[in-house]
Amino acid sequence: MSNTSIAIVDDQLLLATALARSLGDEDNLEIVGVFADLDLVFRAFDRVTPDLLLAASGFVRDPRFAELTATVRTLVLLKSDVEDSLTAALESKAAGGVPWTVPYPALVANIRAAIRGEVCVPRELLGGLLGHLIERNRQRRTEDARLDALSRRERETLTLLAQGMEIGAIADQLVVSRQTVRSHVRAVMAKLEVNSRLEVIQLAREWEADGTMTPGSET
Repeated sequence: MSNTSIAIVDDQLLLATALARSLGDEDNLEIVGVFADLDLVFRAFDRVTPDLLLAASGFVRDPRFAELTATVRTLVLLKSDVEDSLTAALESKAAGGVPWTVPYPALVANIRAAIRGEVCVPRELLGGLLGHLIERNRQRRTEDARLDALSRRERETLTLLAQGMEIGAIADQLVVSRQTVRSHVRAVMAKLEVNSRLEVIQLAREWEADGTMTPGSET
């Protein structure tokens, strides 16, 4: 039976290195890399992609995490905000998650389950996870409805605001007057039910990060 290649990404390198040594002694498991951040992971994956990536839960909210899970089967090591992190991991198409605090044999069992293509969700978290997913889906439907209310120009304005552009620069980009841009901003604030441009920018950046905000059609 051939070995399964595994990489680990964790900003706590001492813990990750210790785990790598232990896993490297397991039958049919081969550690091919330990990385401190996602930049190093993507660079390494240009050369070779492992069969499984173990990723610390601190990375699940990085906008690039979904790109990572589309490239390699990923199991999340849950360290903090366990239910929220597991929910985010599953929404990003990860193979699930396992608490960092589980006994080592249970961790190895979850790793082997992930390698077999199973979804790993700790039994004790299942009830809370379902509640989290239901609430996330409700929030997403609400966000979709608010975004659908925006015209194409209003979405363009929202996107440029999220990029940090000022009113004048947005006007130049869209080839409209500053007054028109201000009108778009007021309309966006009203439709998104926020009271300031800062709140608009924060929402837009959150939606861009999780893929909620996509170009729309003129309404």
